[in-house]
Amino acid sequence: RLVKGLVSEKERWSQAIVQYEKQRETLCGDILVTSAFVSYMGYFTSQYREELLKNVWIPFLRSQKVSVPLTDGLDPVLVLTDDATIAAWYNQGLPNDRMSTENAAILTTSERWPLIIDPQQQGVKWIRKQFGPELKVV
Repeated sequence: RLVKGLVSEKERWSQAIVQYEKQRETLCGDILVTSAFVSYMGYFTSQYREELLKNVWIPFLRSQKVSVPLTDGLDPVLVLTDDATIAAWYNQGLPNDRMSTENAAILTTSERWPLIIDPQQQGVKWIRKQFGPELKVV
C-alpha cells in the first residue's frame, strides 16, 4: 500500500510540475488581462465585459502583432480568487450571478475605491456587510 501511495504521489507531483511549467509561460499575459479586468471592467455591463474580454483584449494579445501567451479559457475571476472564497461570498449574501461575482472579485482585490455599477442594488447588502456603515453608496 505504501509503495502504491508513493507512486500515485509521484504522479501527482509530476503532473503538477507540468502544469506549473505551462503556467510559467502564460503568467505575464494572464496577469496583464486580470489587472486590466480589475482596473477597467467595474463600470461596464456583463455583456460588454464579456465582449471586451473575449472579442477585443484576448484576440489583440494573441495576434501576430503582439503575441502574448495566455492560458486557454482564461477567467480573470479565477485568477483573483478561488471557488471556496466565491462559495463563502454566496453564503454571506452575495447574489449568485456572474456579474456579482466579478464585482466582488474586483472589490476585494482593489487597493483603491473601485467604481462598481449595481443598478438593481443586489450586491449593496453584501458590500455593506463586508465594509460596514462607512461605505458611501452614490
